[in-house]
Amino acid sequence: MNRGSIVRRILIVLLLAVAFGAVLRAQSPAAGVGAVTGHVYCSDTRTPCRFATVSLQPIQALANARAVGIERLTASDWKKVRAKSYSAVTDIDGRFEITGVADGEYYVYAESAGYLDPYRLATTGALGDASQSLDALEKLLPRIRVAAGAETTAELTLVRGGSIEGSVRFDDGGYAYWASIDLYRKDSVGKWKRYEDQYLFDQRMTTPHYADDRGRFFIEGLVPGTYTIKATLPEPRVIEGLGVVLESGGADSLAVFNGDKFRLKDASPIELQEGEDRSDIDIEIPTNGLYTLVGAVNALPDGRTITKGTVSLLDPDDQSPIRQTDIRPDGSFRFRLVVPGNYLVRVAALGGDSNPKSSIQYGILTSPLEVAGDLSGLTYTVSPAK
Repeated sequence: MNRGSIVRRILIVLLLAVAFGAVLRAQSPAAGVGAVTGHVYCSDTRTPCRFATVSLQPIQALANARAVGIERLTASDWKKVRAKSYSAVTDIDGRFEITGVADGEYYVYAESAGYLDPYRLATTGALGDASQSLDALEKLLPRIRVAAGAETTAELTLVRGGSIEGSVRFDDGGYAYWASIDLYRKDSVGKWKRYEDQYLFDQRMTTPHYADDRGRFFIEGLVPGTYTIKATLPEPRVIEGLGVVLESGGADSLAVFNGDKFRLKDASPIELQEGEDRSDIDIEIPTNGLYTLVGAVNALPDGRTITKGTVSLLDPDDQSPIRQTDIRPDGSFRFRLVVPGNYLVRVAALGGDSNPKSSIQYGILTSPLEVAGDLSGLTYTVSPAK
């Protein structure tokens, strides 16, 4: 099923429910404000959708955000918009009631684990390029009108999404506990696009996923499409006062894609149909044949030590990033658990002065590197930018 048909299905289900259910009753919930009541149902089981979250987002506030541009809104702006939003949770009968709603027009939508969330689809890019703008909300979410002193009824039906389930293990059978799981989906032109953590109104719109103590993971609520999974090992980090903690999915972590591949372009695709559950996606992480790279960065013309910046390992074919680490205060850098193969090394050095105007600016250095074993004594020399 293509993107257009998915949009139409969600739109028809939501619009018909609200069009026939949204009526104003001659009641007075409270002076100066209105109320919204109704039910949420599951399309697959035809039963009430229990403990689902129902939300109202003010259309005018979102229109203002669209006009100004999301990237230009301040935290204070988002706080004001969020203060005008309303939500409630359905009961055992799937019924909800939202009171004290200010007069105005709202988008109404419901969320429940495993079901397609039209608000998230519109704002996180799950259905393609249209979601780059808040205009996508107009295509996926029905409107309701709330009047002071009256009650509006909205009946909503949620559509079941697909799911991907599997496990991450080491090649010796051990469980890859706390590995972070990232999902990629091919866009309309066949390029892999990550389901990034995105925020709207300071709320996370994409749930992070991790392998549990048996290496298992589960991702639900997916539209049809072509997907792949990336499992990334956690990194130990020392935090003053806390000691060593595990940081999941860092830039300098070993990552393995579905099909036990190490680069996104080689990942095995997962074809997911409407409402399909895939439970056969397993990833194996090697414990042998991985290498350590150690080196240092200095600068022309005097060979001074570079103490700030990053060193990256790139795919030599498309220069996509694979690994990245910081240059240490002594000018050294280190990569662990590096897969053998050909890379481009990119060094982005920063001057030591905290004032950008007086600090020396260095050009980006790229150099090919073949990894077939442990490498130490790597030295890269950057030059001042021209």
